Amino acid sequence: MIYEVTNEALIEVDFAPKSEEAEIMQNVRAILSTEKYSIPLARNIGLGEYIDRPINQAKAKIAMEVIEQIKRYERRAEVEKVESEIEASGRMKIKVQIKVKGAD
Repeated sequence: MIYEVTNEALIEVDFAPKSEEAEIMQNVRAILSTEKYSIPLARNIGLGEYIDRPINQAKAKIAMEVIEQIKRYERRAEVEKVESEIEASGRMKIKVQIKVKGAD
C-alpha cells in the first residue's frame, strides 16, 4: 500500500501509534517538517534550506535530500515519489509517497 505524507508540522506526537504504518508515517512527517541543524545532538536530521535558489534546482535538491533522509532515518519506508510546490505564502509544500517495506 502507498501512503502520502506531507511536511505539515507535527502538532502532537503520538507515543503509542495504533499501527506500525502510523508510526512510520509520523516519523517521515517529522523528518520532512524538521529544519536541518535544529535538533541538538542530532544536527543531520531534517531538510536544509534552499532560499534564493532557482525553483527547479531547489526542487531537485529537496527530492534528493528527502530520499536520503528517509533511507537513513526511517528504513522501514521506501520512497516511491517526491513532489514539491510553492504555496501562495512562499512556503515549499513537500508531498512524499512511501511504501512500507515488507507490507503488501
